[in-house]
Order: sequence, then C-alpha cells, then structure tokens
Amino acid sequence: MIPVTALETSYLSPDPVLLLTTLLVVGVLVVWPLVDALRQGRYGWAVAIVLLSPFAGILWFAVGRRVRSTV
Repeated sequence: MIPVTALETSYLSPDPVLLLTTLLVVGVLVVWPLVDALRQGRYGWAVAIVLLSPFAGILWFAVGRRVRSTV
C-alpha cells in the first residue's frame, strides 16, 4: 500500500492555462455586461451583475439586454 501524505496533490496549484482561461471567461461575463448595462443607464442590472457575477452576466445576455435595430 502506498502511503498518502497531506498536501500531496496538484489541486493546490492549478494549471496556468486553465487558470488564465477561467479568469478570461469570468472577466468577459462580468465586464462586458457591466459596461453595457451602465451605458444603457440600467443601474439595477449593473448592481446585480457586480453582486451576482458571473451568473448575472449570463442572465444579462439572455434577458436584460436590449437588442438595437440597425434600421
């Protein structure tokens, strides 16, 4: 039987590529909807995006975003 010692795992130091990818995705799901909500003057959505990020960012794209027509 192989002895197991404490803190002998790779989960404590994640892969840098995975970490940067995760930070980039979360950043996009927070920053983009936040800027868009502030630009449209929807301050309630902006507060929700900050407090519930990144889930509120996904919700912003699904429900809260107004689509502008180009006509």
